[in-house]
Amino acid sequence: MKTEDFFIILLKTIGIYTLCNYVLNNYMIVYSITEQDWRCLISFIGFTLVYIAFIIYSRKIVKVFKLTKGIETDFISFGTLSSMKILQIVFIFLGAYLLIDNAPNILIESFASLIGKAQYRSLNGLVDVSYPSQPLLPAIIKVLIGFFIIQKSRWLSGLLLQEKG
Repeated sequence: MKTEDFFIILLKTIGIYTLCNYVLNNYMIVYSITEQDWRCLISFIGFTLVYIAFIIYSRKIVKVFKLTKGIETDFISFGTLSSMKILQIVFIFLGAYLLIDNAPNILIESFASLIGKAQYRSLNGLVDVSYPSQPLLPAIIKVLIGFFIIQKSRWLSGLLLQEKG
């Protein structure tokens, strides 16, 4: 693999991870728009477009900042791993991260729903809620996105490497 290709894959990986984290953690802003916080929507869209541009124009970023300058070898050896395989591994890790991070939220919210229906009370008579509340629907959406990313990692890798030809 050429050094330039390595830096392109590295930038795309950072961009994908940052985009997923930003969008999936801040998309509720879109649903809570009022007249006072329209600037939040503009900043959400702006940052999302910046992250997407970071992914799309990673080749130009490598050339403009001359990231390959000063490196003694033109090729980096990862054994039999190609660019496609490296991106597949990245997507599998990203999907697994979404699954592992949000599966407990689904369990906690399901449990909280059952507690709310049963009205479990502690010894002092108050409802005992000793866990942070996370919305159930966003956790389910993130788990489904994680499954999709893992299942379609080859297709997504091909999509990102398509510009290379």
